[in-house]
Amino acid sequence: MDSTYHTVTEGELQAFTNYINHFLGEDKEMAGKLPMKHTSLFEYLQDGVIFCKLQHLANPNAIMMEAVNLHLDGQEMNVFKKRENVNLAIATAKAMGCVTTNITLESIMDRREHIMLGLTWQVIEQQLLGKIELRHFP
Repeated sequence: MDSTYHTVTEGELQAFTNYINHFLGEDKEMAGKLPMKHTSLFEYLQDGVIFCKLQHLANPNAIMMEAVNLHLDGQEMNVFKKRENVNLAIATAKAMGCVTTNITLESIMDRREHIMLGLTWQVIEQQLLGKIELRHFP
């Protein structure tokens, strides 16, 4: 019997959504998807595109954006392409040093919100802290 309970606050949703809208809002490949409302965050994360885009922002050499399946002409992406994106995002996150324990294809596809936010935060953290070097702070 699972007695674990996870909560997600409106503030968290708004903060993550604002961050994504700010950093990916000008991306031409995201036109039509962004800006998004915080109530749509998990729906938009589920296809893996935003995870991959955030990873590319954090480290442009970490992921080949040519390998990411994008929405073409506003059409819905099929489940196989979504699964490819999510697998690519998880593998890239692991290679970037993110902790991917319990982050699986199924947990993302099943919209396990705390897992999705955990992966999103780790990638954002990589972007925010990735450029800090000790030589800049003697």
